[in-house]
Amino acid sequence: MLDEVAKVASDNHPIIRWLMTDGRRIVGSNEFLEELAQCLRRTGIDVTRITTGVPILHPQIFSFSGLWQLGKGASERLYRADGNQSGVLENSPIKIACLAAILASDADARGRGRHTKPPLRP
Repeated sequence: MLDEVAKVASDNHPIIRWLMTDGRRIVGSNEFLEELAQCLRRTGIDVTRITTGVPILHPQIFSFSGLWQLGKGASERLYRADGNQSGVLENSPIKIACLAAILASDADARGRGRHTKPPLRP
């Protein structure tokens, strides 16, 4: 079914086609980022740098980040929490992203709670 959707969605969009076919099969984050960059460049998007960030709800790690640079390849970064980083986080766009994700998740959970019944237990 997904391959049928990918074919319809990607007839005119090679990046979407790649994301829904070859791209979704890549397991390693560095490899994915490298291949995404190459896909973008093949389609005429002249990227020289891509940065990704994933907030992590962990007491010692703020986020996981990937960086791809033309001619240098992809690398991974972990941003660890320590007492000196509170100011960095306070002024970072990741704070806004984390708060938005938490609020959206809370709203979704509350919405599901109002409209669904708990599962029956035997």
